[in-house]
Amino acid sequence: MRAPGLSIKQVQGTPPLSPVRGDVAALIGYAARGPRGYPVRLGSWRDFVDVFGEPYGFGHLGTAIKGFFENGGQTCYAVRVTDDSAQAASLTVQGRTMGEDDPAETIAEAVQWTFSPAFKQATASALDREVLDRLGSPHPNLNGPLLLPDPGLWGNELALSISDSRRAVTHLLPGAHAGQTSQAANLDGLEANSLVRLSQPAHAAAGSLLLWVQAVDPIRGLLEWPVELDQAMTPEGSPVGFDLDQAIVLETVDFTLELWLADRRLEQFPHLSLHPEHSRYLVRAINRESRWLQVRQTLGPAADAALGGATVPPASDTGFWPQPLTLARFRGGRDGLGQVAGANFLPPPQRPGADSRRGPAGGAGPCAEGRSRATASAPTGRNGGLQPTRTSTGGRYPWPGDQRILGQRGTGTQRDRLRQ
Repeated sequence: MRAPGLSIKQVQGTPPLSPVRGDVAALIGYAARGPRGYPVRLGSWRDFVDVFGEPYGFGHLGTAIKGFFENGGQTCYAVRVTDDSAQAASLTVQGRTMGEDDPAETIAEAVQWTFSPAFKQATASALDREVLDRLGSPHPNLNGPLLLPDPGLWGNELALSISDSRRAVTHLLPGAHAGQTSQAANLDGLEANSLVRLSQPAHAAAGSLLLWVQAVDPIRGLLEWPVELDQAMTPEGSPVGFDLDQAIVLETVDFTLELWLADRRLEQFPHLSLHPEHSRYLVRAINRESRWLQVRQTLGPAADAALGGATVPPASDTGFWPQPLTLARFRGGRDGLGQVAGANFLPPPQRPGADSRRGPAGGAGPCAEGRSRATASAPTGRNGGLQPTRTSTGGRYPWPGDQRILGQRGTGTQRDRLRQ
């Protein structure tokens, strides 16, 4: 029973303080591969090798992290340091050349796909955005995958193969056509936005036709076309000449991509398509599924004119499809170690109003887990000695001094790598 004029309001008390971890290390140094300047969370030595590769013959990042885990460490962050010349290898694949009757400016000169090695993380957080903002890198979609360039000479050992493939082969039933629909003997491997080739070998007068499938009705076994087949025209403007009372062969038009490192196949992506709404759309499939690659498609002025503002290439324009390749090598990868200086080990300038606890570009992750210790060491000096290790607490980068980080310690191949 309450007294008149009195009310009861429950107030939530102060939540108990959670313990702050003090065992998370941040280690900064040189690596053969991996994202530049981005803190990667590691839970084991195998995690390091998967992202950064085997340790360099010079530098101590790999050795330090291996020792960290061998001595009972559970979580650390690694940051790869390079100079501004570091560059990811890449391979540009062009569209196929058009036929002899097409304009001189070919689609191959206008459509291209650029592949390059990338570090990937399933999702990008707000903290990732803060880190990348300091690095001057484009912001990823906060709810989408994180894709960062993976520079280095190692990428020059990658190679790509592209070959034609057929996800489905079936036939359209004789006489089973009504308007823009046809009944197929089997719909396995077919979906809306598949590109298919129709032909009628038993009917000598008939040509072949490339069409995008508009819709698939799995209940009735029907395919919907953008045109009626008895009115279909070839790219040259003449009737295809199908006899709808005979079977018409249908086969999908797609391609398979393979990624190789030296003589080892790393990945295979079968039955890719160029239609943005297809389940195996090239750009989406590679950027989501590949552990090694990202791809970007670009359209030049000639392609824009050919598409007329559309985003889907005409089915008849095979010039929009990638040129077949056999182990085409990537080029242009650079380690970016020739001009490394003390400033490369320091955080980029902090933006006004930013949370100082997030520390430098490479220290945001460790700072989020509590008070951490950052350590950096690198070869330096004319005599090939080591820079004394500098440490600091709170996730800040060490200041390696005004000495040159790289000296003449490397010999032969190592010096050649430094010049890259």
